[in-house]
Amino acid sequence: MIINQITIPTPFLVGPVNIWLIKDGKNILIDCGPKTPEARIALEEALSKHNLTFSDIDEIWLTHAHPDHFGLAGEIQKLRNIPVKLHPAERDNLDSTSNSDLFRQLFLEGGVPEEHIQTMKQQRLWYIPFFTVPEITWIEASSELSSGKNVFKTIATPGHSPGHLSFLHEESNSLIGGDVLIEHVSSNALISFDEDGNRRNSLAELRESLEMLSDFGGVVYPGHGEVILNPSKTAQNHLDAQDKRYHAILTSIGRNPKTWFEITQSIFPKSNKQDYIFLTLSEVLGYLDRGVLEDKLKRSLKEDGKAYYQLA
Repeated sequence: MIINQITIPTPFLVGPVNIWLIKDGKNILIDCGPKTPEARIALEEALSKHNLTFSDIDEIWLTHAHPDHFGLAGEIQKLRNIPVKLHPAERDNLDSTSNSDLFRQLFLEGGVPEEHIQTMKQQRLWYIPFFTVPEITWIEASSELSSGKNVFKTIATPGHSPGHLSFLHEESNSLIGGDVLIEHVSSNALISFDEDGNRRNSLAELRESLEMLSDFGGVVYPGHGEVILNPSKTAQNHLDAQDKRYHAILTSIGRNPKTWFEITQSIFPKSNKQDYIFLTLSEVLGYLDRGVLEDKLKRSLKEDGKAYYQLA
């Protein structure tokens, strides 16, 4: 069995995205890129080199529901009513307006200025043209999916997104890992909420996924960048870098109470820029969560409605 790499452009900061084609009795796409003319043409041209068109695809398996990974799924599905498989915890990512009130309340408590709250709201809406939501076949972790002659097992690898899945071919010890592990950069543990409206500890989830991969001796086919031949080393490097950033944040806070936004500005001077604000806020909040859980930080909600952090 051959896992074929297709790399196509995206309009996003992350750059090109990797799509994985498996021709194995069925024609399977794992992820499919954003809904842009450039991405569609690039994917069509790449498939043609394998003597395939969109109409030849039998199934799409999605690692997660970010537009650079699932945007074209609805367009491909229109041509032939094929299954598009995704974990149910990704439902909110299919709707750019989901949890708007929860996000707003979180940002207000964090001391985020109104102009930045509006910027992030517009960013979420900006993504809408880059995807068409398909009919979803929901799949859970630890499911078995057939590619025709071979079986893949779905592995829960949350953190970057709540329902992030990786697809493991045990016989070849190959893992198609989406954004859980990327060689050249650590994935963002993005803010998300569970079905009851409780905020998830995304960084803790991502670290658990990375710790699992630090024991993985196979090959990882990532959503971005080069194939990872030593995922154990890469995962441990990211965990070590996170520890270093965590201790730097603790040092920066000191004993004078600071809001989440103030701490983010001190660590990331570029955090006011439109393209960075949600990414940097997400990262810092993960470390603040860790500090509170480890009793390194105290979080207190003041009369002004804002939450402040200081060393415990």
